[in-house]
Amino acid sequence: MKNGITFSGFVFVCAVALLFPGPGALFAESVFLKDGSIVEGKIAKETDTEIQITLKTKEQRSLPRRDVLRTVYHDEYRQLRYIHLLNGDVLEGYIVDEDRESYTYRRDLASNKENRVAKSKVDFVSKNRVAARAGKDGAEKGEEKAAPAGSRQEGIVSRAAKLRAGYGFGTNLGYEHWDNKHIFNLEYFPGSYRNARGNGFDTVARVKMHYLEQNDDSSPEGLRDLTNETLDPAITVIHAVEMTHTGIGFGGRYIHGWYFLGVLWQGYLSALLQYSNVSVWYEGEDGVFTTYENSISKSTIGVVSSLGIELGLTRYVGLYVEVSGGYVPVFKATRTIEEPSVLFGAVWRMSYL
Repeated sequence: MKNGITFSGFVFVCAVALLFPGPGALFAESVFLKDGSIVEGKIAKETDTEIQITLKTKEQRSLPRRDVLRTVYHDEYRQLRYIHLLNGDVLEGYIVDEDRESYTYRRDLASNKENRVAKSKVDFVSKNRVAARAGKDGAEKGEEKAAPAGSRQEGIVSRAAKLRAGYGFGTNLGYEHWDNKHIFNLEYFPGSYRNARGNGFDTVARVKMHYLEQNDDSSPEGLRDLTNETLDPAITVIHAVEMTHTGIGFGGRYIHGWYFLGVLWQGYLSALLQYSNVSVWYEGEDGVFTTYENSISKSTIGVVSSLGIELGLTRYVGLYVEVSGGYVPVFKATRTIEEPSVLFGAVWRMSYL
């Protein structure tokens, strides 16, 4: 029995992390009732006559369809927005619904009174009044001109990344016997602080998993050098090695770019403080066919940075590619476990600026 995470178990962990990026995601569905109240939880079952929802308290509640106004699958509506109109007016409220033609907003989130404004009358939407005024002044001066209201450009520029999932590859970490190398990356962006062109700062939370596997025989010297550990002196041949590196980081990034040829092209630079845990399982043999197996587990804290480009292809979907690396000394101070790697993947652009 191997001590550590097997490859199949590792992929399962990544799949679970992708589906459930955080505790808040478990209860990210909200049912708006016609009386103005909002029921938050996780929808367990839907029929033609009712919606069954699991509340945050784990209680079950049944909502008749006739009382339901809409169902929302995010929590962006909780944030107060400033809708800047082309005529200079600013509407303050909570955007509870959106379609191709208009925004629906409430001045009081607990009230059932809703207002609708046509996108053709909207210049841009911001998170705070200061940003709205700055955007207005900038537009007048030609410095921060917003995209044409209702255009494809406005739809793309007004959104930012909320979730990214990617795959990648890296170096051998100084050990030349790996047969398989995989990097899985999952990032969540809790907050975005950008201007009318979509440029600015994001906060970043990341889980990165690096899996390496050796299936062919090798001498034990390379593994000793990699782990800086004293192996059983009787081992003369290493048959198999599995190494799993899990990194959990939090930090920020600056992102800047331009809308060109129907795509939002944005370069970015990020820096994160990262906690890393590395587990190594190995199996070896001596000269008389006695098998040995053991495991090593170590943890540390380091710094990781990334340089990349993110493409906003549509209002909700994008792609990214980046080069990532840093200083995270797990086994010895002179070697980092975060050597340069290349990551690429998909972007879910669910954060409204």
